Amino acid sequence: MAASDLLRTRGRGLPGLLVELGVVGVALVVNLLVRWYTLDDLDVAVGHARDLLSLEQRLGLDWEHAVQDATLGVPWLSSFCDWFYVWGYLPVLAAAIVWLYLRRPSAYATVRNAMLVSGAIGMLGYAFYPTAPPRLSGLGYVDTVATGSFNAEARPSGIANELAAIPSFHVAWLIVVAVVVFGLTRSPTLRALCVLHPAMMSYAIISSGNHWVLDIPAGVAITVVGLYAAGRLASSPHRTRELATGVPAS
Repeated sequence: MAASDLLRTRGRGLPGLLVELGVVGVALVVNLLVRWYTLDDLDVAVGHARDLLSLEQRLGLDWEHAVQDATLGVPWLSSFCDWFYVWGYLPVLAAAIVWLYLRRPSAYATVRNAMLVSGAIGMLGYAFYPTAPPRLSGLGYVDTVATGSFNAEARPSGIANELAAIPSFHVAWLIVVAVVVFGLTRSPTLRALCVLHPAMMSYAIISSGNHWVLDIPAGVAITVVGLYAAGRLASSPHRTRELATGVPAS
């Protein structure tokens, strides 16, 4: 398979799988390098967080305390949001990606490419503008995940970058998968889940003290760029063939 074909699908058999696992490995290394690069930047990250909150206040979007206080007032809802924050993210992404890899290779490639492009943008943001989440800002937000039973799963020691509030990948990558799956299915139930799942995650990341409100539109923004780039990458081999031969691609 030509390298350009991998932009539109995945490789076949074990070699194809190894290529995909290699991409995942490189992405994990980049994440660790960014974490290492910003590890001692807590004071800088807190300063950026307070600047972000000031911007939210000017825009009338400083809803973090209101959302968290309302959620903490309903104990079962707070516990559910913490559970959803942890188990509604990576396990859902992994399940969707594996299903797409096995059953819809072209759609899988779209998700992979969109995640890589949006991930690269997000990592640049984390590296050059580290931002503390509300729970580390010293502004009175509760770290509800840490007080529950999911802290180890939510923040694996030595891997999790805790100074990476903006943009939110919890929102961005769930939307990437939701958009692609929404386009593949005609099931009203599954389409409703594609809409509701990222919306619920947006609520959970705020109520648990893990993200600022503006982290959500930032996540949406990199999602749009990622999906647009994935679409362009998918069509580029066809465009190249048309230009070279003058024959429209089928």
